[in-house]
Amino acid sequence: MACASPPILCATCETLGSEKKPKPGILLCTGCQKHFCSQHIVKHRQDLTNLLENTVLNERNALQEKISTCNEQQWSDNIKVQVEMINKWELDTTELIKQSAACARERLQEIALKEGDNLQKIFAMLSSEIDTLRENENYFENDISQLINKLQQLQHDIVHFPVELSIKEISHELIIVKTLTQSVSHTTAPSYFLDLLLTSQKPKVSINLLSEALGPMYPISDQMIAFSYKHQLPTLDIVNNSWESLHGIDRATELHWSGSLEKFLVLIYSDRNNQPNKLYQFNPYNGSSEELWVKPFQ
Repeated sequence: MACASPPILCATCETLGSEKKPKPGILLCTGCQKHFCSQHIVKHRQDLTNLLENTVLNERNALQEKISTCNEQQWSDNIKVQVEMINKWELDTTELIKQSAACARERLQEIALKEGDNLQKIFAMLSSEIDTLRENENYFENDISQLINKLQQLQHDIVHFPVELSIKEISHELIIVKTLTQSVSHTTAPSYFLDLLLTSQKPKVSINLLSEALGPMYPISDQMIAFSYKHQLPTLDIVNNSWESLHGIDRATELHWSGSLEKFLVLIYSDRNNQPNKLYQFNPYNGSSEELWVKPFQ
């Protein structure tokens, strides 16, 4: 005959010690997952009600009062630092534009004077050539034709001043202001079970990773998860529950998986002043890498 399992005792009764015999926990609280007897389940619910009334609602009411009493000036004070940053940027940018415009005007004046002097020299030489031909009466049809062409070219150069001006347009959104989404920190349970939601249309899967933590994980496909572990990339196939080893990454300060590239983006910091030194993309399947950006030592 099989032995009956011992009954689950009431969680509150057990805390009373020898004062009273513990009663079976016949009712389960789906919140804390503890069992209570019929007497203490009522007390447990009352404790939760008191916690809601005395803590949550009091906090809500205090916050509501604070928000309702804030005026427009107080809201403006909250962004005072950011407004000062915008004001400083405006002054600095305006001064930079003024300096750039002044330099451009000065440079344009220099080019105009130089080009004007050059055109005057060309005109003097051409006028002297005409006078010489008239005095010597040594000219023919082709000489007259060449003189007409030179005069027309000089006329064109005077009207169409040979200066190219390139002005870069300023974007309408030089400063972008957006709401900062604050992430809520969660405490990770001390367990090596990983709950992975593959897609919104698929159920949650629980994976037993045994007793050894494998480091940061990177879902590289719908069924493959790679782990960065001591410069290696052990990869778990969650469908077949099997492991394989991909090409490891020797050294990385920051590591990110790009789903569009199907490659890792690897950032390496230099040994000097912790400045970014190298960014490259890495293919874990064949071990190939492609350098994207390098900053030399300063």
